[in-house]
Amino acid sequence: MSTSNYPEYFREAAQAVFDSLDAERQRRVEILGRMNAAYIGTPRDALLDLAFDGLLENVASALFGKAAKRRAIFIVGESGSGKTTAVERHIAKRPQFAPRVAADGTKVRPFVFFEPPKPLTLKGLARSGLAALNYPITTTRITEQELFDLWKEQLRENRVLFLWIDEMQHVLRGNTTKEIQNVADVLKSLVQIEGWPSS
Repeated sequence: MSTSNYPEYFREAAQAVFDSLDAERQRRVEILGRMNAAYIGTPRDALLDLAFDGLLENVASALFGKAAKRRAIFIVGESGSGKTTAVERHIAKRPQFAPRVAADGTKVRPFVFFEPPKPLTLKGLARSGLAALNYPITTTRITEQELFDLWKEQLRENRVLFLWIDEMQHVLRGNTTKEIQNVADVLKSLVQIEGWPSS
C-alpha cells in the first residue's frame, strides 16, 4: 500500500475504512487506487515536453544575452481532462524545478505552486501568491497595487524562476472582459519583473 503522499492522520483514517471492507472490496479499492495513481500519456505530452524544456532553456539563455519574453505556458482543457496531472508529471521529471542550495548556502525553491482563491480577485491572487512564498501579510490595509509590487519583490528575493498557478480557468467564468484583461495584465507583469525574468 502506497500512501506516502498523505499525512499520517489521513492514512490512519483511510486504513480504518480499508480494514472495515470485506476482502473483495479491499481488492477493488487497491485496483482503483493503482489506476488513479497511474499516468496515462497523451499526444499532448510531446508538446508539453517542448514547452517545459523551452521554459528552462529560456531562463538559461539569459546568461548569454537576454531571455525571450515568451515565458508562460497556458494549459487549457475541460475539468478532469488531466491538465494538473500532466503538469505534475512534467515538472517531476525535471530536476531544475526542485529546491536547491544556492552558492551562498541559501535554500531556494525555483518553482512555486498555488491555487488562487475562488472567486478570483486580483487581491486574492496576490495574497495566495505571497502565501505560497510563506510571506505573512499582517495588515488588511494594503492596496491591490501594493500587494502585487510586494509579490513581485518576494518572487525576486526568494529566487523563484517558475510559478504554477493552477485552476486559472475560473478567471474566465462569470467575470467581465475588463476583469479578465486585468488578470492578463497582472500575469504579464509577473513574467516581466525588472531584472528577474521568471516563467
